[in-house]
Amino acid sequence: SNLRGTITSAHGDEPNSTHAEFFINLADNKGLDHLPDDMENKTGFAAFGKVTEGMDVVDAIAKVELGGGIGPFGDAAPMMPVIIQKVTISN
Repeated sequence: SNLRGTITSAHGDEPNSTHAEFFINLADNKGLDHLPDDMENKTGFAAFGKVTEGMDVVDAIAKVELGGGIGPFGDAAPMMPVIIQKVTISN
């Protein structure tokens, strides 16, 4: 489920269009979950991980100034790029 802190695959409008993009849910977003009656797999975003430490860093990233004009969502892009320097994968 797309709950606060889950790491979720971003995708386009077509099924199977996920590539390398992801986002971290800043709040519970159950409206982004797959609908149980969707047999064509056209709804939902797959939550595949969870931030277990450092959610304060994620919250700080969410507060950066926007309007960088980079990419297709330029108004939503950070003024200064945010770079994730380290990620640890745990079981």
